Amino acid sequence: GSGRVLRVLAWPGEAVDAYEPVAQVVTLDPLFVLAHVPINDAARIKVPMQASLVLDGAARPLRCTVTVVDKVADGGSGLCRVKLTLPNPDRSIAAGASGTVTFELEP
Repeated sequence: GSGRVLRVLAWPGEAVDAYEPVAQVVTLDPLFVLAHVPINDAARIKVPMQASLVLDGAARPLRCTVTVVDKVADGGSGLCRVKLTLPNPDRSIAAGASGTVTFELEP
């Protein structure tokens, strides 16, 4: 896939340690969305379930697809991480944007 350099961490001629990152690259299409959900709800979320994302300050929902549901909850919060993909072919959505994800769970 292709990406865009988000931040340069080292410039030509600078010394770096082996395996030290020299740039941070972000993928813009698709964007990857992370959601944190209660463990009981995570058990009902399946790949490739569809979800709705409303970005902060936006009115219309965007469709995204569940790609990974972590099976282990964070011990402190009791939340599981769910990863989704969001098509962004025109690159109009900025990486790092935040919003609310709604899953269509059956009872």
